[in-house]
Amino acid sequence: MGISPESKGGLMAKYNLKPIAVAEVNTKYRRIKTRLPVPESLEIFARLIKSEPQSMMGQPPVVWDRAEGFQVCDRWGNKWIDWSSGVLITNAGHGRKEIANALREVIEKPLLTSYC
Repeated sequence: MGISPESKGGLMAKYNLKPIAVAEVNTKYRRIKTRLPVPESLEIFARLIKSEPQSMMGQPPVVWDRAEGFQVCDRWGNKWIDWSSGVLITNAGHGRKEIANALREVIEKPLLTSYC
């Protein structure tokens, strides 16, 4: 049994935040070793619910700790493939050194301006 968003009466789907046992996964690109959502993450979700838009409740209940390339990890040892692509903003992948270096090069120039 996995976790998936629930939708009731045409309302926006939202994930149930009750942790459930899931099959352990340990492959080259994925690792799931806890219940989902991670019980220790529930306090974080309780705070987020107060400030995040309702539309975010349909996102998988994963608290990112770090990301590299096409993978995201939580602090509890789970690792996922980032199918969300950072909601369309990280199509180049997370933490790519050549992109960070190019940004540093521009930032270190003495003139930063924008015409708006």
